[in-house]
Amino acid sequence: AHEVLPACREALETDPLFGRQWASVDIFFHTRESVLLPENLYKSGEGDRILSMVHGDLRADKTLEDPVSGLGIRNIYRVPGDLVRLLGEKLPTARLRHENTALLMQLREREQSLPASHLYLQVYPHQVTVTVTRDRQFILLQSYPYDIPEDVSYHLLNAAEQLGLDPDQVPVVVSGLIDADSPLYHELLKYFRNLETDAAPESLVLDEAFSGYPPHLFTPQTILSVCA
Repeated sequence: AHEVLPACREALETDPLFGRQWASVDIFFHTRESVLLPENLYKSGEGDRILSMVHGDLRADKTLEDPVSGLGIRNIYRVPGDLVRLLGEKLPTARLRHENTALLMQLREREQSLPASHLYLQVYPHQVTVTVTRDRQFILLQSYPYDIPEDVSYHLLNAAEQLGLDPDQVPVVVSGLIDADSPLYHELLKYFRNLETDAAPESLVLDEAFSGYPPHLFTPQTILSVCA
């Protein structure tokens, strides 16, 4: 993350997009160091200790936290402190949140249109985010690194087994950088029969430039715009 700081600074200082006046600005962080806790179990000031227990304490990054509206959950996460300071200088009124916060809010909003029990998979370069819902209750949200498709099927099969879900029956909704002809999609089909691609949120109207692409490719990003 520290390697991209100069590029972020240059973009904020030179890109005309950031020189305009906006009614509001929302910034979402995509980091793996995130922990979800029930609000009633979280005590203020314990975020650093909790993150260190789960993810280690080798990096002295900034700890932030989001309340997840309507779910009674607090999302505690780390981001590079230098980046937070830079954003505070250049975009002082911006609201900072984590991508997982937006994901949970959007899945809760769509709960009636999604199966009561399902796995939701977001695919990024060399990383996947897995959300497991059972009987309309969120029971897992975790990001995993991967190098080959078999890594992803391993994580999904392990999650299904640990949480009592049958791979032959449970629906798996996929979004992000995956398509029906990809090796990853065919790998998942070996174990999960009810595999489907996600669609853009109904409340969002996309520019015509997106019309030639499958909607699920951009769902991880469109979720953020709906929750901003």
